[in-house]
Amino acid sequence: MICKKQTYDDGNVKIFYVDIISSSILWLEFFLGFVQVFDYILMIPVVILSLYLLIYGLELSLEQRRREISIHRAIGATAEKLKGMVLFELFIISTVAWLGGYLLALIAVPFVLSIVGFMEFEALEIDVNPSLSFGATFFTILTTLGLALIFGNSRTKSFLEMEN
Repeated sequence: MICKKQTYDDGNVKIFYVDIISSSILWLEFFLGFVQVFDYILMIPVVILSLYLLIYGLELSLEQRRREISIHRAIGATAEKLKGMVLFELFIISTVAWLGGYLLALIAVPFVLSIVGFMEFEALEIDVNPSLSFGATFFTILTTLGLALIFGNSRTKSFLEMEN
């Protein structure tokens, strides 16, 4: 810790003191910044793995439905109708998954904030309202569902072209 020796002099009394509070606050701000950077670094692999899992799950789903798709083609379904069917199902699943994750996060945030040690919990003295603004929530919905539909569209299209 860097402590600066400072003085206070009003002409009659001269006081020498060491300001340890400001250096402690500086250290805590540095530590908080480090934790925030570390959190963002940890989020990147989680997002990448989530997208990979989304793509892998879609491909696995299409492979398991190969027979169903063949039956639909045999009774006259076009590639566009099949793609629409798969994308609609993907949209419903993604929407329900996003809503479930959002509600789980709203429930879990106060619980996680009340953790004070390993398996030790204390009631929070402050009221925690873990809600996002409408703009942030709307952006998250559009991004999540948009990426799901973009990846789903490309994978479904390539799968249906392979089936021809």
